[in-house]
Order: sequence, then structure tokens, then C-alpha cells
Amino acid sequence: MTWYNRRMTRWILRILFLLSLVVPLQAARPDRCAVWIEGSATAGTIRSRQLEEALVFRLRHATPSPRLVDALQAASRSRALALARTKGYDRLVILDAASGQGSIHAPHPAGRVLAQTGGQGKAGLPAIERLALAYEGRTAQHVLIDIVFVIDTGGAMHRLVNDAADTISRMGITLQNGLPVPDVHWGLMTFSSSDTLAAYDLTPSSERIAQLVRERRGGYGDGNVPLDAVIQRLAHSITWRAGATR
Repeated sequence: MTWYNRRMTRWILRILFLLSLVVPLQAARPDRCAVWIEGSATAGTIRSRQLEEALVFRLRHATPSPRLVDALQAASRSRALALARTKGYDRLVILDAASGQGSIHAPHPAGRVLAQTGGQGKAGLPAIERLALAYEGRTAQHVLIDIVFVIDTGGAMHRLVNDAADTISRMGITLQNGLPVPDVHWGLMTFSSSDTLAAYDLTPSSERIAQLVRERRGGYGDGNVPLDAVIQRLAHSITWRAGATR
């Protein structure tokens, strides 16, 4: 082997060695993602800031790969897209603070829309979760839950009816802010004596059940409430959904 060939061989080996270091670094490079909250003027500065922080936090903990997530300050959607292109972000995630609708854009070359998520009249944790799942390329898995409250409205228990109704309302709000948001239906059964049983079938509205509790007029029971009758009425009066957790 000539001196020239030996030198070329050494250079080729050096180049291959450098490539072996660079390629894994490129493969491990996380996406650079920008977040922009639309409608800040309507929602208010504090509300928009809360949504921005929550969305940034959720995307930073997205799976399977890590993300570098930054928040953008821009006066309009077109300005946010231009800013994302200028700063070299791979994705721009937009959340409408008023409607909860979201969209994911590829800033290069012209802000192509990659995914969209619908809103439910407001932006909150459910809207953020839908947007994060769309970013990850996953679909939301709704957990079916059927909840039926059995409440004794007789005697001294009638004084606690309003407290029970308030608890039901709080439970509905808490579950609707869960991640992921479960698909919950609510039912009710009330009794005040052995011959006073009332059942209300499942409904998607927890507030409807809370209102029914508030409207119940209690009576003084006879002290002889057969629990097996309550359970049988509960089993036969409620239209349980297939696959739902009870």
C-alpha cells in the first residue's frame, strides 16, 4: 500500500468515526415545539397565562419522546407562525382560549395544519389533553363509568340532602377535569320508608342529579327499610351501559 493510500484510509476511518458520533445525536434530537394561546384579549391575561403554563407542562411530559417546549408571544396567528419559522421550531401548537379548539402546525414551509382538535365551548384541562394526545399521535381512551347515588331522605337524614347535592356537583366538576376525561353517567335512587322508593335512570349530567336531590321532599320513615328491596330496585331500574365501571 502506497503512502497516499494509507493516508486516504486514515481519513476515511476518521470520517466514519465522526459519523458514528453525529448520527445518534441527530436521532436523539427532540422536537422543538412552540405554544401560542389564541384569544388572550378575550380570555384575559391571567386565564391565558394559566392555559399557557398548563399546555407547556403537558407537552414537556409527553410520551414517547421528550420535547423542548417554549411559549410564544404574538399578536396574531400569522405572526405566531412567522415567529415559529424564524426561530426554527418543528411544531407550533395553538389553543383557542375561548372555545378550547386546538391545532398543530408545521411552521415550515407555510404553516401546514397537521392536526385539529374540537372544543366544547371553553378551554381547560380536557382541551389541553386532547391537544397533547393529537401531538403524540394518539387517540383519547374514554373510560366508561356509571355512578348511581342511593340516598336516604327520611327522618333526620333529610337535613343533609343539600350537602349530598353539593357533593354530587363537586364530583361532576372534578371528574370532568380529569386526565383523561372519563365518560360518566349519573343515576339516583332515594328512599324514606319501606314503601317510598324513587329511581332516576342514568344521565350524562351530574348537575341534573344534584337538582333532583335538592327537589326531593323527605318523609319520616317507618324504620323498616329492606335493603334487599332497594338493591333489587336499583338493579332493575337502571339502564347500565355495557363495559362501564359501576
